[in-house]
Amino acid sequence: MSIGAAAGCRDKEAGAYRYQRHQPENTLLYQIVECYYPEFTAYLAEQGAILPRYVEREFEAYLNPHFSPGSREQAQDSCS
Repeated sequence: MSIGAAAGCRDKEAGAYRYQRHQPENTLLYQIVECYYPEFTAYLAEQGAILPRYVEREFEAYLNPHFSPGSREQAQDSCS
């Protein structure tokens, strides 16, 4: 069984399997991480602690594969 078959990505018109992008931004996990990650890192900074750089990179890559520093503040405003 192919990956497309397992994911149920059959293209009815062509009769073949096609790639269907996962959409993590539509999941509850993504929304929670997006809202609370900045608050969590601020809390750590107040405590004099930081996350290891590889953990920060993983969070940023998960939240936005095209991460730019200004985008995180805009996303935090939408969490109220």
